Amino acid sequence: MSEESAEKKELNKRSAEESIMDDELNADDENESIGEFKTSKKRRGFLGSGNAGLTKKELRQLNRELDDNRKKVMQLENDLAEQKAKADGSEDKYLRLNAEFDNFRKRKARELSENIKYATESLIIEILPTLNNFETALLAAEKNPETKNFAIGMEMILKQLMDVLKAKGVELIAPNNDVFDPNFHSAVEQVETDEHPDGCVVELVQKGYKLHDRVVQPASVKVSVSPKASGDEEKQNETTLNISVEDKDITDTEEEK
Repeated sequence: MSEESAEKKELNKRSAEESIMDDELNADDENESIGEFKTSKKRRGFLGSGNAGLTKKELRQLNRELDDNRKKVMQLENDLAEQKAKADGSEDKYLRLNAEFDNFRKRKARELSENIKYATESLIIEILPTLNNFETALLAAEKNPETKNFAIGMEMILKQLMDVLKAKGVELIAPNNDVFDPNFHSAVEQVETDEHPDGCVVELVQKGYKLHDRVVQPASVKVSVSPKASGDEEKQNETTLNISVEDKDITDTEEEK
């Protein structure tokens, strides 16, 4: 009996100690909860009513942090504006370069097309004097009865040559009673006539040629001029000559005096 009562006393003692420890832990938790509540209350007081529950030191610290944050925001805004300006400048530069490259590409395409179109120009210009001599000889052969048959064969050869040149873009300029055009014709002589108005082609001296729309040899022609205009010009020349002679006589007389 004495041993059992001793064990019960020991158990009761341990239970009492554990109960005391639990009470202390609960008290600590309550104190911690109360502290957190007070802290949160102070924060709510600061947010709601300015500096409620804050010391001057804490208020100064918060103001410094607020100023720093404002400066950082301003710096970020400046950086953003600077980057935006750079982006806009880069876009404008890209658009200009793109437009310049597009113009360059079109210009080079035109130049390449023209080079291909007029690639045979230098060769045709070198051939034309020979062609002119060939036509002159053919005309002479056609006028001679002894070489008339020979001229017929040469004319066929000339036609073949002209067909080849035509396939390469060569066109004949052979005006007849057309108005004189300095872009396609070269006047080698003026012919007085009443049958045609002034400035009209009355005779073809030498054929002309053009490669596509570019003249490589203008047609040599004789141009009409009315006799009246020619007479007026001669009369004007005679009047000018007489005036010059009279002025000379007056000068000689003054020198003798």
